[in-house]
Amino acid sequence: MRRGPHAKTYLVWQLLLGSLIIDPCVPLVTSFRLPVDLASTVATWCAIGTLPFLAQERVHRVLSKLRLLHTKRLDVGSKTIPLSLGLSAGVVILFKIFMFAALPPTLLVLLALVVLWASRKYLTQASTQTDRDRALFASNPWAKVERWEEQVIVFAILPMLFARSIALCGDLADLSDGDAHIRMLFIGISALFLGMLRPDRSLFVGLCRSCKHPVPIVFQDIGSCLSCDVRLRMAYHAWVHRLPIEQVMGQSPQTEEANTASAPTNGRPPERRWKMH
Repeated sequence: MRRGPHAKTYLVWQLLLGSLIIDPCVPLVTSFRLPVDLASTVATWCAIGTLPFLAQERVHRVLSKLRLLHTKRLDVGSKTIPLSLGLSAGVVILFKIFMFAALPPTLLVLLALVVLWASRKYLTQASTQTDRDRALFASNPWAKVERWEEQVIVFAILPMLFARSIALCGDLADLSDGDAHIRMLFIGISALFLGMLRPDRSLFVGLCRSCKHPVPIVFQDIGSCLSCDVRLRMAYHAWVHRLPIEQVMGQSPQTEEANTASAPTNGRPPERRWKMH
């Protein structure tokens, strides 16, 4: 059994929230101090960076749309997506540049060439990465699950770190002993944000589009799960047992089904061996 994105992020959330207990002791063990203005500014920006992630459901919807967009890019003939994005960005930037009529024509041309060069570089890198991802995911379907779950974990943990940093700014602020209540204010705001960022398990679980069973959220966007996709189950078997993917994927589906049927399940069906969270 493996830990899903919710289990990992929830563990990080517990550790960060619990670590607030030691914050009052931090000024006692370190002599490093930040000017109060700087500490307040950094804490403010950390709070601002946390705000967009408080609407966890919206964040997960955006990530789902990005996953589906990435899938379309990997489809045959889908290079028009990064091409259209690159051209649109280039046109907008060029339009902004030429709005500065006071600039010399030579400088305008130079800036336009820089924008075109950057757009071309972006399109080349996007095309190369798309080809690499297409080849990787075709040979190893589980690689897509790992890639997308890593993104879910990063976007869940990043705002937690921002929120935790607010208390750290208060710990390192250059305050006198009589201003201890200000440090507690930093810690209280940090705890408030962390409480609001508690991972909601329901947002990490979806329904498989094929079998309609509850599955980790990324399987919903993939369109299948370990229960209904033999190739995905074989790739997962290779990942669990650290086997060469070429060796496992070279087996026939009948062989894989036979191995799965003969494996001990402890009274549970094999497709339920991963945590839903």
